Amino acid sequence: MLIRILFALSVISAVCIAASPCAAETGGAPALVVAETTCEYAVNPVGIDVLRPRFTWVLDAGRRGTMQQAYRVLVAGSPEKLAADAGDLWDSGKVTSDESVNIAYNGKILSSRQQCYWKVQVWDDRGHASPWSKPANFEMGLLEQSEWRGRWIGLGGGKTEFVSPLLRKKFSVAGPVKRATLYAAGIGWSEYYLNGKRIGDAVLDPATTDYDKRVLYVTHDVTKMLKTGDNALGAMLGNGWYCAPPPDKGYADSPRLLLELVVETADGKAQRLSSDETWRATAGPILKNDMWGGESYDARLEKTGWLDATYDDSSWDSAAEKPHPGGRLEAQMIEPIRVNKTLKARKMTNPKPNVYVYDFGQFFGGWAKLKVKGPAGTKVTLKYADTLAPDTGLVDKQAHYQMYKKDGATDYYVLKGDPAGETYEPRFTFHPVQYVQIEGLPTAPAITDLEGRVVYSDVNMAGDFECSNELLNQIHRNCVWTFQNEMYGIELDCLFREHWGWLVTSSDASTLFSRKHIPLFWTKFLDDAKNAQYADGHIPDVVPNYPRKKRFTGDPAFAGNYPLVAWFVYQTYGDRRILEEHYFSMKRWVNYLTTLAKDNLIMEGGYYNDHMVPGEKPGQEKFLSTETSAPMLWSGYYYLGSWIVSQTAKILGHEADAATYGKLADDIRAAMNKKWLRAADHCYANDTLTCNIFSLAMGLVPEENRQNILDHLVDQITKKGRGHLMMGDIGVTCCMDALAALGRPDVLYNAVNTVEFPGWGYMVKQGGTTIWESWSGNVRLTGSFGKGHINSYCEFSMPMFTSVEKLFQNTLAGIDGPRYFGAHLMTPGFREIRIRPQVLGDLTYANAHILTVRGMVAVDWKRNERGITVKATIPVNARAKISIPKLGLHDVLVEENGKPVWRKGAYVGGAEGITAGNDERDDVTFDTGSGTFIFTLKGSDK
Repeated sequence: MLIRILFALSVISAVCIAASPCAAETGGAPALVVAETTCEYAVNPVGIDVLRPRFTWVLDAGRRGTMQQAYRVLVAGSPEKLAADAGDLWDSGKVTSDESVNIAYNGKILSSRQQCYWKVQVWDDRGHASPWSKPANFEMGLLEQSEWRGRWIGLGGGKTEFVSPLLRKKFSVAGPVKRATLYAAGIGWSEYYLNGKRIGDAVLDPATTDYDKRVLYVTHDVTKMLKTGDNALGAMLGNGWYCAPPPDKGYADSPRLLLELVVETADGKAQRLSSDETWRATAGPILKNDMWGGESYDARLEKTGWLDATYDDSSWDSAAEKPHPGGRLEAQMIEPIRVNKTLKARKMTNPKPNVYVYDFGQFFGGWAKLKVKGPAGTKVTLKYADTLAPDTGLVDKQAHYQMYKKDGATDYYVLKGDPAGETYEPRFTFHPVQYVQIEGLPTAPAITDLEGRVVYSDVNMAGDFECSNELLNQIHRNCVWTFQNEMYGIELDCLFREHWGWLVTSSDASTLFSRKHIPLFWTKFLDDAKNAQYADGHIPDVVPNYPRKKRFTGDPAFAGNYPLVAWFVYQTYGDRRILEEHYFSMKRWVNYLTTLAKDNLIMEGGYYNDHMVPGEKPGQEKFLSTETSAPMLWSGYYYLGSWIVSQTAKILGHEADAATYGKLADDIRAAMNKKWLRAADHCYANDTLTCNIFSLAMGLVPEENRQNILDHLVDQITKKGRGHLMMGDIGVTCCMDALAALGRPDVLYNAVNTVEFPGWGYMVKQGGTTIWESWSGNVRLTGSFGKGHINSYCEFSMPMFTSVEKLFQNTLAGIDGPRYFGAHLMTPGFREIRIRPQVLGDLTYANAHILTVRGMVAVDWKRNERGITVKATIPVNARAKISIPKLGLHDVLVEENGKPVWRKGAYVGGAEGITAGNDERDDVTFDTGSGTFIFTLKGSDK
């Protein structure tokens, strides 16, 4: 499905307020407008298979504090009927509600391929109606498996494992085309062409799944690409995860295609083209392709003109029918992977004769695009790496040799000898890229002859952070690049070593991922986890559950993240359907853990612990902590999973389950405190940093012990740890989640604002442009990770420690969001927003903005000698509590846009959109509605 999430700060209101009819409201009231609309989180999606699609809209208004009072949604079967305000498919009528997120369609039953057109009108809290939104549309996909009439086809005969097949079909269209839609499932990866032109711009498509359970198909509107008379449809297939060669283990020995092209002509007739043995097939110029080795392309083997209807394919073979992969066909809803950026090389060196090394200055996922000219048969080699060997200046391939094979992350291109020059970039692989070494060029290249192609799932990357501390800014940028490097239709572990997704999402789900608007990504992730669940309820710790990493035992601290992510997504996006679709699977998971538990504790059955705990020196990491009590962590996940199931049951109306699992959570919590709370020592279990912060973050600690344990923890960090967070991924994430909420943001700030080992600043100091798995970076390890194992930055561009993002946007900028760990409730979907900036260290300013389902939330604060100015933007149809730091000043005066709102210790009313003010010791907090507010606080030192 060709989609792109497009939420952003809108200028529509400014245009509408200035012009009729938007401003033409009774009594001259400011306009309320529907600024943006989405269906299933997408703008005008094509080919969806959700039977009751959901609508969301973002509002804009000229008046602060505007709330939606009612809405009306119209869905019609044609643009003409919609324009006439005739909702022949569904007319919701005027519904009194302030809901604007995920409003479910409730009209006539929708059928396959049905085109629907919709719009929405809203009323504000004063009863004023908005204009209708701009017309939007959505189109259904193929809803029944029986509607796929074609057969799975591919290249037959001989050795087909690594070859990239070409498939084509010539066909005729009787007359002018009214509508044409292509539905295609080409796995592992596929590209499609019609009459010589590429269809769409997605790469590495479709997104990977467990093909035994489900196969994603893509939908393309190709109406404008067809012509009356002869046409040619072509496909090129790659291996991807589906038939990955050794050392990986795929699902099959060769890629395959299932395709339906449905054409409606202007005279009302319909024809269908399906994949079958009448298609023609041959091996293409891609001789080898995989995710670890790379791609080998011989341009001399290109089939010139094979995409044209006039091409003679008589020498090709008939396509071979292939076995069905086994999984159910489902529409691809997640954003496709694309080339999202193109980078210019920053430097080129020539370390030895005929060897050239390009440096892009940034580690990223993707490949390089080469311009070259030379004789036919010239073989050019492109070697990718993240580091250079210090003694030679050549790319460092030690990690590639050690982990897999000599030619890991390497592409080969054989020239065809075009006198005008030729261009090459791979199609069916991806690499860890910062340095690209080129060998075999016929002449010396220019620095502009190679470009970096940055590839990741085309999710909405709106939102950012900046402050007066450049080290923190660089750490933030490293987090964003790390995030992009893991987005390949799944949450990729890393760009070279492990091309799969671990379910240990505790760090990334709770931080950077929540700061980017990616509901479709998380929806697919959760579906992958649900599909991986076994009959007894346990979930493997790698999802999708690929053959090579087939896991039959789910660790409580790995797979235990499944309910945590579901609950987090519900709170972030207000998506009740997530809870509905995953409730019974979450319940089965908790029931499975109950079979492992003894006296409400899980003492056996797991293997995971705090991961990558730093040692005293670089290289001394422990793969898993030997001090932190693993059973305590396992039991904690059991507790939180049970609590989430109880809360979900309450929301969905399963009262008996709510009571049962609520009691189970209480019993687990009591058992954990009985077993591991050492009240006299102000600690838990082994008294490690992780044990103590995990207990605080989870909400396990009795109130009377909380402050003592917190004080003890801070003492451990500042004295024993010399201010560093000497913990692995679970402990660090818990710190980011809870320390600021517990009143010690200064501890976090000091731990991050340093370039000493271990820490994020140390990574920056070592030249890192991403966040690593190992705190040490590119050194030979001596700890329990594996003696002599050579780290590589490409192995350790992982989202695990991007949890530091929570310090930036949650704490420093002060935009609160759901907590990942802990039994914590938040109003779902940012309906109620909490902003509380923390002015720490020597920071003089910080600003951030994040995209929510209701629109953009933004904070920008600046400190000066006399006080602070805080600018905050709250989207329409939301309320907020905005705290202005006192900075230790006395007799504070707070003005909003020059008008006093707090004076002499009391709230001063009268400012539009502000309804109350309260003194909260360190802050003055105002209750507001929507709008942009500029607060200025001044005070005295005494």
